[in-house]
Amino acid sequence: MSTPMQISVVYPGDCLGDSSFCDVLYHGVKKAKTEPGVEIAEIESNAAAWETDLREAAQQSGLVLTSGFQMSEPLAKVAPEFPDVKFVIFVGAVDLPNVASYAHKANEGAFLVGAIAGLTS
Repeated sequence: MSTPMQISVVYPGDCLGDSSFCDVLYHGVKKAKTEPGVEIAEIESNAAAWETDLREAAQQSGLVLTSGFQMSEPLAKVAPEFPDVKFVIFVGAVDLPNVASYAHKANEGAFLVGAIAGLTS
């Protein structure tokens, strides 16, 4: 039997239940937990503990996921301390070799909503 993949997730504060990016990450994590060979630790953090919790997550796992632009600065400080750990930030941006950043273009969605509103009024 192979060693399970260790993943840590750090949620930034009380964002769960906001029907936004944190919930998208949460639902993905929930699905991933059903996969064999995957172990996931989740941390609901707060602003005072973001760096500490990211460090703890990096010490436990080879892959750390987080979400939100507010996590960009703490992640930029912590990621260089763990060059062998992979980090992923959704809806944030960190330009480091061990960090993958994913963001959407809010202006494109806003344009479409505006166009639809204009067509329906």
